[in-house]
Amino acid sequence: MLFVKGQPGGLPPYVLVCDELEAGQRPQTFAWQLHPQSPFALQGRDLSIHGLGADLDVRFLAPADGVILEKQAPAPLTEQRTRFIQWRTPAPQPRCVFLTALLPRVKATRTVPLSFAVVEATGGWAVKVRGEHVDDLALFRSDRAKAVAVKDLSTTGTAAVSRKRPGAAEDLYIMGR
Repeated sequence: MLFVKGQPGGLPPYVLVCDELEAGQRPQTFAWQLHPQSPFALQGRDLSIHGLGADLDVRFLAPADGVILEKQAPAPLTEQRTRFIQWRTPAPQPRCVFLTALLPRVKATRTVPLSFAVVEATGGWAVKVRGEHVDDLALFRSDRAKAVAVKDLSTTGTAAVSRKRPGAAEDLYIMGR
């Protein structure tokens, strides 16, 4: 998980989740589940969770061919059954990576729209985050690799964020070993 703090006049806070999973002896279908405790609405690959003072927007980024379903938890009584979201691989496979973006939004404040795009990376995964005047590139290194790279940016850390602003030098934050 990568928590990126919001800045006044910059990007709002966001969280990127990178879950790398591996099957045992045989390929399997993988599932990623989210159990919101507040009302929610699912539209395609976007989920909005509506809390009392804040909302949470969820963007399901990868696998792009993952199946997103709204399900109901089993319980003996109907009122005990809760709705949840399940995102799963369409077919059994030896390994899988789920990339998800979480955007908390305080209802009383203006939010800066963000776009998220998965970018091809060597040795891991990368997500391009675009705001009004700031671009972030987040990298996640695979447990199976010694480094992750996108074009001329490379790190042996477990995760990194490169931040670009007009007229300013690029900032690079590296996390992990």
